[in-house]
Parts: sequence; structure tokens; C-alpha cells
Amino acid sequence: MGCAASRRRAGLREAADAAEALAGKVHALEEEVMAQSRETAALRKTLAAERRRRQELEMMRLLSKEEFRMKAEQETRDVAVDKWKQLYLAIKAELDALILRAKQGNGMWVAAAEEAAAARWKAELRAKEAAEKALRARWEAAVESLRAQLAAAKAQAAEQEREIDILRQSLRILTAKLKSRVPLRRHLRC
Repeated sequence: MGCAASRRRAGLREAADAAEALAGKVHALEEEVMAQSRETAALRKTLAAERRRRQELEMMRLLSKEEFRMKAEQETRDVAVDKWKQLYLAIKAELDALILRAKQGNGMWVAAAEEAAAARWKAELRAKEAAEKALRARWEAAVESLRAQLAAAKAQAAEQEREIDILRQSLRILTAKLKSRVPLRRHLRC
């Protein structure tokens, strides 16, 4: 019996040692899982920070695009303003020169040249108005012709539609007569 008890004690010791070993492994695995969960949490924080950084960069890129567009619009406005200023200055210089020539007495020669130019322009205007009037008359004649053709096509379509309706009615009448005769023939055969 001593042997059996010692064997049992040895078996219990081995089981206790195995349980301790398993408890140690479980504890080690729990620590490993905790470490991995800490690493996962740290990676998630890093990922979230990276996402925020990317969003901020995207916002900055969009803002820089908007600023670029605004600068381009401003440059376009500046160019247009400069052109208008140059045009204004050119007109002003020309008017000043005309006023100066008129005061100096060269106005008579300028007036004659201007009258000749005005007469030339009036003749060109009359020619263009006559050409426009002729073109307008041709255009109106073409429009009237097209309207007449359209009215004729509509009348023809209405006539065809009326004829089709008459044919349909005739067909209905004929089929109705045929249907009324068919049952009589069947009755006679039987």
C-alpha cells in the first residue's frame, strides 16, 4: 500500500507540476495577448493619426487649389484692367490731339477728311442695309414657302388619316357581317 500511496503522491505531484506548467503557459499567453492588444491599440492610434494627417493634407491641397484659382482670377482681372487703362489713355491722347489741332486751326482740313470718311461710311451702310433688306426678303419668302409646304403636308396627313379611319370602319362592318354569317353555317351543318 505504501507503494500505491507513493505512486499516487507522485502522480499528484506530476499533475500539480503539470498544472503549474499549464498555469505558467496560460499566464505567458495572457501576457502575450495583452501585449498584442496593446500593440494593436497603438497601431490603431497610429492609423487614426495618419488618417487625420492625410485629411489635413487633403484640406491643405484643396485650399491651395482654391488659392491658386483665386490668384489666376486676380491676374486675369489685372490684365483686363491694364488693357482698359491703355485703351483709355490712347483715346484720351487722341482726343487731346484733336482738340489741340482744332484750336490751332487745322480743324478745317480734319473736318473735310472726316466728312469724306463719314460719306464713305454712310454709303457702305446704305449698301449693307440694301443687302440685308434683300436677304431678309429672300428669307421671308423661303419661310412662307416652307409654311405653305407644311400646311399642305398637314392637310395631306389629315386626308390620309380620314381615309384610314374610313377603311377601318369598313373593315369592322365587313368582319361583323362575316361573324354573323359564320354561326348560321355551323348551325346548318350540324
